[in-house]
Amino acid sequence: MKRTILYLFALMLSGCFKSVGYETDVILKSWVQAESSGELAPATGIVAHAFEADTMTWTIASYEDALNGVLTRKGSGERGVAPVNGVAIRVDSVDMDLLSMHVSSSPVIIVAVDTENRLYGYRQQDLGENLPQLYTSVIFRPWKELKKYVDGSWRMINEFYTETPEEPENPGGTVDPEDPDGDVTDPENPEGGTEEPETPGGTVEPGNPDGDVTDPENPEDGTEEPETPGGGTEDNIEDGAGTASGTGAAGTSAYACVGRR
Repeated sequence: MKRTILYLFALMLSGCFKSVGYETDVILKSWVQAESSGELAPATGIVAHAFEADTMTWTIASYEDALNGVLTRKGSGERGVAPVNGVAIRVDSVDMDLLSMHVSSSPVIIVAVDTENRLYGYRQQDLGENLPQLYTSVIFRPWKELKKYVDGSWRMINEFYTETPEEPENPGGTVDPEDPDGDVTDPENPEGGTEEPETPGGTVEPGNPDGDVTDPENPEDGTEEPETPGGGTEDNIEDGAGTASGTGAAGTSAYACVGRR
């Protein structure tokens, strides 16, 4: 009876003082998606680091820092925390190259760099107690037209991405695509050429552009004869040889004036 009690007491003590640790091999799978609708393919040229740190305090400041395994403390710019560099391994059950990083505390920051597309990403990973291995994956998407984006728990950065400038507007007209070096077309005068100015007081004869301007009230060529009071012509009155054709007071008055001269 006493032996049984002592045995149970020993089991209780061993359970209470069981060692707890975070010695873990973090194993990274790296994928690349070349197009937005393309399939995932194993990535090549990947560099990876693990840091016993957290993303609340530390960050990756640049592509060069990610490549060289350098963390920067937020706010102060201090650099520190030694990296655990990824070591290439092969596993029979996985048909691709893997990177393994051995860490001993939780949480950790995992950094992955795609040297072929010059992309990098990082994430914080919490580890379980007494976990021998932890597999995690990252996907690089070089087709994304963004400097930064979030992909699952990864923060992905394309430091070298530049936005394509927008085409400037052309409010003064449009350029003929068949004649890019030609004149700009006036949108109000698409036929081109110079518009004929309006001629005050008349119109230009289409068949005689260098001729006289035609009076709109006298479209016939020549000068209009002024009207002669009384119905006769001005020439007859001035010469005194004509006879006034008018009758009545108006005709008599005109004849009397000629006779007195």
